[in-house]
Amino acid sequence: MKTKIIHLLIIAAISLLIKSSSAQTLFTEDFNYPPMPNIVGMNGWQLGYAPNPNNTIPVISQGLIFTGYPGSGVGNGILIRNDSVQSVCIRKDFTEQTSGNIYMSCMLRVDSLTASASEDFLISLDKGGNLSEFRCMLMIKKYNSSTFFLGIRKNATSSYSPVLLNKNQTYLIVTKYKFTSGSTTNDSASLFIIPSSIPVSEPAADQVSTGGNDSPGIGEIYINNHAFGQFGGGLRRSSVKIDGVKITKSWGEAVLTAVEQTSTEIPSSFELKQNYPNPFNPSTKINFSLPKSGYVKLTVFDITGKTVNTLVNTGLPAGTYTADFNAAGLSSGVYLYKIEAGEYVSTKKMTLIK
Repeated sequence: MKTKIIHLLIIAAISLLIKSSSAQTLFTEDFNYPPMPNIVGMNGWQLGYAPNPNNTIPVISQGLIFTGYPGSGVGNGILIRNDSVQSVCIRKDFTEQTSGNIYMSCMLRVDSLTASASEDFLISLDKGGNLSEFRCMLMIKKYNSSTFFLGIRKNATSSYSPVLLNKNQTYLIVTKYKFTSGSTTNDSASLFIIPSSIPVSEPAADQVSTGGNDSPGIGEIYINNHAFGQFGGGLRRSSVKIDGVKITKSWGEAVLTAVEQTSTEIPSSFELKQNYPNPFNPSTKINFSLPKSGYVKLTVFDITGKTVNTLVNTGLPAGTYTADFNAAGLSSGVYLYKIEAGEYVSTKKMTLIK
């Protein structure tokens, strides 16, 4: 009896953790739009610093894939490539934070590094409202035509990981800004580079940057198309792809799938229920039951078989769950959703009507 009570308490604790993590996401961008020459004006993306607004950051077909990451294979991606001395930056606001930890995760792949490329930043977390503080910058530095380093920069100095990374390989990258009370100079910015397996708990950072003034708040993501060139030649004429950007308040929500456990009572069998509402516009809920713990993958496809969203891709304890699917950016039509849990596989149809 005592063992059963302990087991139930553990399941309840996991359930509470999963529920609480669902409230930790501040920003999600899978670039689930058609290919287009300029993302500015799409879904809240605005011009940041724009010395050459004729250059753009396009949405390109074929997003990136990283096994186990929720944004893997969803939608398309963006291309960071600049063929001029100066180009543009884009920005988008989210709910500003002034305490705790702020994580930014994304998939990143470098496709080319030209002879003129040197060093620059790709993404920064900043104060919202177009006030760029540049206190958590994801840095990149070319080593040779096939390899590069990634680093983190809080203020005046960049801290690079000593790990040499390869062109044409997709990495999962996480930056973290940690607010620390008691001073205006003791916050930290950290970098995590994940080449393959995703750690469930936060590992030791690859690099940490601490010097200089703290940010008054974090409420904006800023993506740089090599606009400034303050680091030599920047990455001019090189190509970098970015996909699956998330900004959260917890490690688990940044790199793992958030799904709400609605009951800890152990069901008698596996079950994938019909989504509700159906037809829907643009959001619907998908419920499923697990009689035992295990790895679960819940994927949404279009009628051609192309993956449009991976809703769940993680280990879960036995129980009943609800996953939310938001089809904003998708066209009206019939979609399929499939669950894979051990030997159990089930597929159902749902209809989006706009």
